[in-house]
Amino acid sequence: MIAELVEVFEALQGAGWDCGASNGEGLSRILATELYPAALDGFTTATDWLDTPDRPDFVNQTDPSDTNFVSTGCAVLFLNWLHYQLGYDWTAIVGAGGPTLGRRIAR
Repeated sequence: MIAELVEVFEALQGAGWDCGASNGEGLSRILATELYPAALDGFTTATDWLDTPDRPDFVNQTDPSDTNFVSTGCAVLFLNWLHYQLGYDWTAIVGAGGPTLGRRIAR
C-alpha cells in the first residue's frame, strides 16, 4: 500500500520520478521498506542487479519499465547508497529532480 501511495505522490510531484520506470519503482520500494521493513520480504531486487555479470548502468539511464528487477535493483542500491553512505536524507533525495538517478546527485 505504501509503495503505491509513494507512486501516486511521485506523479503529483512532477520532479522526474516515474512510477512506471526504474527510478520511481526503486524509490517506492525504498520508502515503503523504510516504513515497513518486513513488508516487502521476498519482493527484493538488489540481488538481481548484483548477480548480473555486466551490472548495467541504470543510474545514468532510466529503464522505462517498472518490472525489470535488474534495473529496479540498481535503483534501490543507488538510493540506499545516497542515503546510508553519503548521508543524504530522504527529503533531499525525493525533492531532487532530474531525468536520471545520477542527475539527481549532480545538482
